[in-house]
Amino acid sequence: TRLMVLYNFASKAKVQFNVSTVEYTESGGAAGKFQEYDNDRWSLTWEQQWSGPWRTTVAYGNSSEGSCSLVGGAACSTTGLGGNMLTLGADYSFSRRTKLFLLYAKLNNNSAAQLRNLENVAAAQVAPGTDITQYALGIRHDF
Repeated sequence: TRLMVLYNFASKAKVQFNVSTVEYTESGGAAGKFQEYDNDRWSLTWEQQWSGPWRTTVAYGNSSEGSCSLVGGAACSTTGLGGNMLTLGADYSFSRRTKLFLLYAKLNNNSAAQLRNLENVAAAQVAPGTDITQYALGIRHDF
């Protein structure tokens, strides 16, 4: 379940809010095996087009630890499964189709979490509790 609200201000600013509940359920498992996990996630993004060719973006997202259940009612813990991320970005438009961009992102995993914001990286490649810091500098050209 997901809700997204986007508001465009007259001052060339945009604010976007996202909130979602994610639920995973399996049935027919043996006693003590996974049955259900759910957690809440939200993010807030502010984007500002400044006078001239500059644009900045700030985004913050949070994922709760959630809750879980096992078949047969055995104890289940989600302690340490939450995390949050801060992203800062700026770009400079040379033309309508070409931009230079700079990006910083910091993903903070709680002690047992393996959240990741890297494409083509499996959870097994991120040790539980590992934080991820990214920097990017590049040029974007739309054809």
